[in-house]
Amino acid sequence: MAGLQGKTPSNTYKDLLTVHGSTPNQGLESTAKRVFDGDGIGSPLYLGTDTLDIIGATTITGDTTITGDLTVSGELVAGTLSINSLSGNMSITGDLTVDDITADEITADDVKFDTIGLRNQTDNTYYTVFRLLDANSATFGNKLDIMTDVTMKGTITLNSGQNQMVLDPDATDQLVKGDGTKGKVSLTDTDVILKKGNKELLKAKEDGTMRLQSVTSLPSSPSDGDIVNKDGEVFVATP
Repeated sequence: MAGLQGKTPSNTYKDLLTVHGSTPNQGLESTAKRVFDGDGIGSPLYLGTDTLDIIGATTITGDTTITGDLTVSGELVAGTLSINSLSGNMSITGDLTVDDITADEITADDVKFDTIGLRNQTDNTYYTVFRLLDANSATFGNKLDIMTDVTMKGTITLNSGQNQMVLDPDATDQLVKGDGTKGKVSLTDTDVILKKGNKELLKAKEDGTMRLQSVTSLPSSPSDGDIVNKDGEVFVATP
């Protein structure tokens, strides 16, 4: 039984908890004080008038409601972490390692997942948005498999480490390879223009006409079917 009725202090003092410190009869203070048993053995629990600190392994079984900020300085490891509503902020300084996260919104500097799924608000079902796959199979690996339409705002830069391609819907040349001296694609309201640097190689116009880059001499070894604009005249290479 947990009660102390009928038991003497000499036989139960070890079972009593206290925040007694170096100054007698202070009780709880604003600064958290460690909780000891009656024999002076310290616990991982620290209590203050408005604070609670736990230093050591902690297991919580059952529902937990957090109102305010949740700060995790170490590594947070869990099986399933489901967040329907969090009043305040959850700040994790270390690593968050979970098998499954369900939340309406996730804001973080660095989030790492194998698979990202979103909830369909109409029927409350989940569908996969993208996942990491092996380049040659359906197993997890180094290939990003996007499984839905993608809408982005702003500039998109593709960088392989050797070459770079930039897609910018507000630029004069919307699609540019490298530093701008290589291939470019310009999409205007009436024209589609292919460029190399500032030189127009091909312009397809809305009125059905097409303009090829004009050259002063024919290529020395064209392939069959090549079309060349030489000084305003169109030549087609034949066998």
